[in-house]
Amino acid sequence: MRENSKNRESRRQLIQNILEDSVITSQKDLLRALSGHGISVNQSSISRDLQEMHVVKRSGRYIVSDTEERETTADLKEVIGRVRSVHTAGANLLVLHTTQGMAPAVGFALDKASWPEVLGTISGDDTLFLATASRREQLIINERLEQAGVPCFNSASSSNAQAGARENR
Repeated sequence: MRENSKNRESRRQLIQNILEDSVITSQKDLLRALSGHGISVNQSSISRDLQEMHVVKRSGRYIVSDTEERETTADLKEVIGRVRSVHTAGANLLVLHTTQGMAPAVGFALDKASWPEVLGTISGDDTLFLATASRREQLIINERLEQAGVPCFNSASSSNAQAGARENR
């Protein structure tokens, strides 16, 4: 049986209100919250609603992303494939190598994305320096880039290489 659009829109408005007023960490939690408001729906409908509403999971909870955030994400996705490799240069610097001429676009997209781990970027033609506060932030950025399909440094081998370099001094 097809759901009518009025029911779907009122459910989505309720979902938005719930996400703004409560910490929802799973679709199961959201189903329970909807049930508490007298709404019975299956998990696949919830999943579709979340996707079509541009809901993202951030810091372990669901939030509705705004238009600017969606555009920024699209910009980053468009250029991130131009990153060819990522390497560490100490505890506070990542070096990203891009295809020719793409480092400024990647740097701009990363700046626009406002990742809290990124303190700043400096772009050349095909190389981008990305400053972080610590090694922890490097690992978070590395994980984000790996999820986007970018070949990144291997945290275990990178740590071993750094330890080996210290021993050889």
